[in-house]
Amino acid sequence: MKLCAIAKGVDIPSSRIRVHQMAPYLGRHGIELVVHPFPQSFAERRRLQAELAQADVVLVHKELPTFFKSLWLRRIRKPLVFDFDDAVFLRKRLRKGTYFSHHRMRRFKRMLSIYDAVIAGNEFLGDACRASGLPLLVAPSPVPTDVPRASERAPNAVPRIAWVGLGTNLTYLRQLAAPLRELAQRIDYRLVVISNAELDPESMGGVPIENVAWSLAGQERELAKCDVGIMPLELDSPWSKGKCAYKLLQYMAAGLPVVATNVGMNAQVVAHDESGLLVETDADWTAALERLLRDRALGLRLGSAGRARIERDFSYETIAASWAGFLHELTPTR
Repeated sequence: MKLCAIAKGVDIPSSRIRVHQMAPYLGRHGIELVVHPFPQSFAERRRLQAELAQADVVLVHKELPTFFKSLWLRRIRKPLVFDFDDAVFLRKRLRKGTYFSHHRMRRFKRMLSIYDAVIAGNEFLGDACRASGLPLLVAPSPVPTDVPRASERAPNAVPRIAWVGLGTNLTYLRQLAAPLRELAQRIDYRLVVISNAELDPESMGGVPIENVAWSLAGQERELAKCDVGIMPLELDSPWSKGKCAYKLLQYMAAGLPVVATNVGMNAQVVAHDESGLLVETDADWTAALERLLRDRALGLRLGSAGRARIERDFSYETIAASWAGFLHELTPTR
């Protein structure tokens, strides 16, 4: 089978994780993946149309169609699959007291009217598609498992709490300023921020911060140097429910114990007190982090269980097998 994907470049995390890096794993299931950027001009659309004519299935990652793009997509006489890992039908932030967006929802419904199948990153996103009746696969974002492990090194003299992500998401980390300050009064630690932007220590009011420049080659090595991984989100936000918990998957792949806001997919990935800790209040955050930083045996137990969960349910091998079965069902005669 030849699968042509239309997606952004490897510099965009979701495109890299869910599309580009899937190629060798899908290849093991007889699927040749070729990735193209979305055409911007008439000439580009014409060239890509010729490429897509050779495909068995066409997949578009995350981009909701405008009216004119939808007209072009309708001309593709191949099974069309939409893949997404965020609540693209909602606003990211509250506006006039709501996350609902008529514009985004209209484009989302237009997408459902054009496509033949959907791959969604979690159940919340999948639920938004079920009424359409389209074939649906709920498939989390896969995480590499051939990565350095925290358990393979000696303990840090000063514990290190990791947060990894884009600078645009530092707002979630800033929400932990108060509990992290409280933690700093009880125990010596470092908050390690692995990002394409730096977190200003002044914005955290005295939290001990170490900014580390993110790189694709270095992020896994930096995570393995840490002792705990954290994923804060807004507890009552529907946008948070659309997040696919990728930070948690990265931490758990590295064997780190995790602390995460008890919302959405976070609560599906983490079994509380078995493969990590789920929290809701500021006091919960402080208590959970202090507990892990003082109890290395607990951290090793949770980290080991989390790593086993990744190997079983979130590896590229596992997710690619799900994709392959789903895609082959769309072309049963091939």
